[in-house]
Amino acid sequence: MIQKYGIICGLILWGWGSLSGQSVSIHSQNENYSGKSIHITIAWNPFITIPHYTETVICNEHGIFEHTFEIDMGRVVQFETGVYQTYLFVVPGYHYVVELPEYQEKEYASRISPFFQPVVVPLRVLSRTSLTTH
Repeated sequence: MIQKYGIICGLILWGWGSLSGQSVSIHSQNENYSGKSIHITIAWNPFITIPHYTETVICNEHGIFEHTFEIDMGRVVQFETGVYQTYLFVVPGYHYVVELPEYQEKEYASRISPFFQPVVVPLRVLSRTSLTTH
């Protein structure tokens, strides 16, 4: 009887452990982004824009950024930088190398305007590799 409960508990714990998220890694390099910030957001779901995850990343002096986070299933990730709002669909367990559009600073009038609409573009994926082989 005790073995039976042990097996059931083990299966429950194994299932619970497999529900946790897996890592996703995103990398990009563009000299124009040297020292610039990129605001990363993952919405709770595609129809309600309440953020499930939000983070701001600063590119290094060479315009390189690499960011790793956990997700439990495929998600759309949005990157807001300058006048752009870019997006990318990512799947858990992969490393993405992407190409950011040329940086364009958002002017002061646009930053304070409630009517500003960012330029929305998909990110170009240069490569996608499994994190187990990366």
